[in-house]
Amino acid sequence: MFLFLFAVIMCGLHPRVGVPTSIIAMAMTPVLGFLILGVAHGQLDITLDAAGDAVTHVGGNVVDRLPARQYDTFGLWLAAVPVIVWGAPLGAWVAHIMTERRLIMFVAGMAPLEVVSTAIFLDDLRTDGAPVLYGLVGLIGAIAAISFLSRRRHSMLRLPTDRVRV
Repeated sequence: MFLFLFAVIMCGLHPRVGVPTSIIAMAMTPVLGFLILGVAHGQLDITLDAAGDAVTHVGGNVVDRLPARQYDTFGLWLAAVPVIVWGAPLGAWVAHIMTERRLIMFVAGMAPLEVVSTAIFLDDLRTDGAPVLYGLVGLIGAIAAISFLSRRRHSMLRLPTDRVRV
């Protein structure tokens, strides 16, 4: 979301180019996370208890008993495949038929929905206010930074002033 806003507002990239750019970045994030956390840090090395219903070790480190069904990496991957297979082409088609303004409004409107849905579905966010506070401070900081940068992008990027888009 922030990459899209940064590319469109700060760099003046056309929204139809910003959407695929941010989608590629979103696709690369789990791959990098898999390589760094799963392979390099060994977090895919999970040991179950004798009954097979709780995780006792992650990456060789002892952890509190975690429900094994929540750490079924292959099952989670299988659950994501239909979303990607159907969602990505559908999203590309919707982005193609939308006007530039509606596309920006849609992408900007999805951010608060994502934050609210995350707060609803993650129990830790309902019981611990620190991540919520951290997220709100980060959101306010990001909005302030994008606003600041958007007003100064022409001088920072040495763009001609006749290219000002509103």
